[in-house]
Amino acid sequence: MSLEKAYLDEFCKKLEEIGWKELKPQSLDNHLIKEIFEKKVEELNKDVLDAYAEQKDKIMNQVYLTIQNADEVKMLDILRFGADIVIKKWNSLIPLNIKLIDYENVRRNKFNYIREQEIKHGNNVDRPDILLFVNGIPLVLIEGKSPIMQSFGEPYYEGLKQIMRYQKEIRSLFKFVQFGVVAADRNPYIPTFPREEIKSPAGYGFWKVNRKESIFDLLKPDRLLDVIRHFIFFTRDKKGERTKIIARYMQYFATKRAMERISKYLENKDNKNQGLIWHWQGSGKTYTMFFIAYQFLLRYNKRNPLVFFVIDRIELEKQLEDVFKSIEHKRVGDVKRIEKIEELKEVIKNADREWGLKITTIQKFQPRELDIKEKVEKKEVLFLIDEAHRSQYGDLAATMRKIFSKAIFIGFTGTPVFVNERNTFKHFAYPPDEIYLDVYFIQQSQEDGFTLPIIFRVIEEKKEKIGGIDILLSEDDIRAILEAYKEDEMEVDSILEGEIARKLKKQLRSKIRKTRIILENEKRIEKVVEYIKENIREDTENFTFKAMIVAANRTACVRYKKIMDKHFPEEFSEVVMSYQQNEKEEIHTFKEKFLKRYNTRDWNEANEKVRENFLKKEYPKVLIVTDMLLTGFDAPILKVMYLDKPIFYHRLLQATARVNRPYPELNKKHGLIVDSVGLLAHIQRTLNIYQYLAEENSEKIREDLKNAFKDSEKELEILKQKIDYLKTKLKDYGIDLEMIAKCLKNNDLSFYEDLKEKISGPNGMAMYFTEKEDVRKMMRFVKEALEIYKSLGAYPKKLDYKWEKDALFVIYNMFLKTVNKGRKKVVGEVWDKLIEQIHRSTVVEELIDKVEKEVKAVKPIKPQIKEAAVTFYEIRNVVMDRLHNPLYREIYERLERLRKMWLERNIGVEEFIKELEKEREEVEKLEKLEQKPGWEKIYKMTSEYLQKNLGERLEIPELKNKLKDIFERNRFLEVDEKEIRLIVAKALLRHKMDPKKRYELETKIVEMIIDEVRRSL
Repeated sequence: MSLEKAYLDEFCKKLEEIGWKELKPQSLDNHLIKEIFEKKVEELNKDVLDAYAEQKDKIMNQVYLTIQNADEVKMLDILRFGADIVIKKWNSLIPLNIKLIDYENVRRNKFNYIREQEIKHGNNVDRPDILLFVNGIPLVLIEGKSPIMQSFGEPYYEGLKQIMRYQKEIRSLFKFVQFGVVAADRNPYIPTFPREEIKSPAGYGFWKVNRKESIFDLLKPDRLLDVIRHFIFFTRDKKGERTKIIARYMQYFATKRAMERISKYLENKDNKNQGLIWHWQGSGKTYTMFFIAYQFLLRYNKRNPLVFFVIDRIELEKQLEDVFKSIEHKRVGDVKRIEKIEELKEVIKNADREWGLKITTIQKFQPRELDIKEKVEKKEVLFLIDEAHRSQYGDLAATMRKIFSKAIFIGFTGTPVFVNERNTFKHFAYPPDEIYLDVYFIQQSQEDGFTLPIIFRVIEEKKEKIGGIDILLSEDDIRAILEAYKEDEMEVDSILEGEIARKLKKQLRSKIRKTRIILENEKRIEKVVEYIKENIREDTENFTFKAMIVAANRTACVRYKKIMDKHFPEEFSEVVMSYQQNEKEEIHTFKEKFLKRYNTRDWNEANEKVRENFLKKEYPKVLIVTDMLLTGFDAPILKVMYLDKPIFYHRLLQATARVNRPYPELNKKHGLIVDSVGLLAHIQRTLNIYQYLAEENSEKIREDLKNAFKDSEKELEILKQKIDYLKTKLKDYGIDLEMIAKCLKNNDLSFYEDLKEKISGPNGMAMYFTEKEDVRKMMRFVKEALEIYKSLGAYPKKLDYKWEKDALFVIYNMFLKTVNKGRKKVVGEVWDKLIEQIHRSTVVEELIDKVEKEVKAVKPIKPQIKEAAVTFYEIRNVVMDRLHNPLYREIYERLERLRKMWLERNIGVEEFIKELEKEREEVEKLEKLEQKPGWEKIYKMTSEYLQKNLGERLEIPELKNKLKDIFERNRFLEVDEKEIRLIVAKALLRHKMDPKKRYELETKIVEMIIDEVRRSL
């Protein structure tokens, strides 16, 4: 007995164990076992055939004729829904539907297998090893191969190639057969249909249960019928080429769990109406979404079921529409893209009558455009939300959920987020008891061959080679960015890009700015590029594959390109990044050259050309990016990422996953991440965190996540209390919060100038911010209320306070602008970004753009008084940024005394302005000193401070020489501090003064010198 036959004998025994019965080879009629087929058709359609008993033979002939005329797509439809035929009776045409398979009661069907059944097609005759028949219809072909083969190649792959040959040689069989299976060392399954030519096997997979291969689970009668009924489809591409899709195991089980959640909710067995499907790359989540939608529409077709596919990018909208329209199945209707908010309004208005598939972006759920009081009571509405970790935490998502308050929400993500208000688990699952419906993560994806392992390497610093320049960031630098990341990753991005940001703690902002300077340093970039030059040929396997450099920001991208061009031909690398209206000179100059290279004025178009060239042409071999292409860029040719940007958590996973796409034709074995920042420990920690979360039934997860989710109802109650408090307290300053909220809701800006006077005027609330505790408390409460609103994410009930939130935002924004007036950058810019990031509101944008032009002053302010208020804040805020310097600190103290005198009316407006002008002169004098180069600035500041405190100018040549020495060597040592203290102490001893005062003055001077030295180096 051959090994192959012995293996097939064992395979057949297992088939019998799960419910299949063997039949001997026999004569088939059009590939059907006629006797069994007709008997089962009679049993399954007894009522119809009894009603038309006299036409039984005609009905059967019509069924045979319908089958004979069907192609593979129509045949799949017949298998699922029965054969639609027409008979004549009393000169009338009567439509009938004849079932071939009973999907509701699986036991009513007959399950047989035949070994080596002869199959003819024209002159071709083949004998497949095993055919599985359901009710006499051949549905599965099984090809056996010896698990141990003497030839090269995998035994199972040889079996797949044989199945591909069968599809051409005996094409007519594959109108019926839905997929093939190989019985060998492994048991892959592959979708089948008649083919005109033999192709290499594609689209095959391995069925798994609990991460173990189990082909017999797929072949169980109930599972097989479920797959045929719900999980097989044909698609046609734009060229008209047909492909058959069959569910992978992770798609199947995710769909089953989603449908179980939906069914229990709609049948009032459970009130849970949301769920999270956490599937990594390679899982085919787009088809999973379709499988769920298809079953939902079929199961509830009598209840006008409505499905929304929700995405957050316009380009994904078209892409999703193309995929769904390519599916050759009309029983669920055509997919419709909602292109305008007006169309969405119509769907909402007619929701009770609407049904079918709709595609829309989350951005169309604008609370200002849609009536959030208009609620859809219909429960048979299913939202399938792509990339659920993005764009699902603000007013847009809350509006969607508030209007469709009884709908079902299933989120899909590869990298859930669980930081602050952006918590995918909280918004789509039921933590801590349930954090997802289904998970398919990195390790499973690698096991299945959909993604490749990634190797991580850290650049080793060799000081003697790189001239003492640090390439890797210090652990302290990384820790600071990581801490800031936890608070607000968008703020980190802003600071790394060189923008001002104030939400983070000052110490963190300072450290990140320092890190940005390090990462932008051309000497450091030069050293990283030298490393790349030494290693890239080996890293890319002699340029078989390509590479990507991830730079810290756009400035670093430009500098990387400049330095790469020194070491490689210009076409070797290219930058893909975004551009702004008013760029700094370095980026603007690069942009102009970049656009000229690609003969366009549209940088988006130029970027697209670069992307296409990278994928399809020899050059560029290296892409330089900072944010673009770090998500959604599918490039199998990309193997190496030189990571020179500090990113963490889900963004780190998404970025590194760019290099893990398989490329079998080029035998790509793994991706490579080369870390020049020092993130290796954090990369591993991130992978561990996600892998830990992905482990099912982990009690430790549940314990750790208990404190990660706040009770939304309790948070909403706190928000309400704070708003009620603020309504009362703001009235003490003449501010009517309810009136402002009402105006904002009606897009009425008439309140603005009056509010401006009450906050920013010379007697306004802002003037009392250091004087009165209740003002500080109010602003704390305003900030806390805004943060609570933000933290509630997509919680629909928060929208009851949306306009009060917007009113508080306007008040807080105006208050901050006032107390920060005159700082280096306008705080309004920061809060514009905050609107976009957090509140997703159009209100304040309109205020900022239109209010100065459209609103007339309600109560004119005397120009002198207004000038006094503006001057005060401009001077004060320049000083506030420099309070570390005692010269500025003394000016601040004088300003505070002036402010109190003004508020108490101990001085008039003219004297107030006169004194303010004196302080302005002092500030301008100090600012001129700050323009001096390093050591000279510090020495002159010291002299200025000594003159103010001693009444005469004191020259200290020893201090001047010491400062020169420090700046020449560009390093501050511990011994320098001791020497500076000694020099200052000796100089002050020459003046007769109280020893205690002398020591205090000495301490202040030394602290100022050391602080300024450290800030300047």
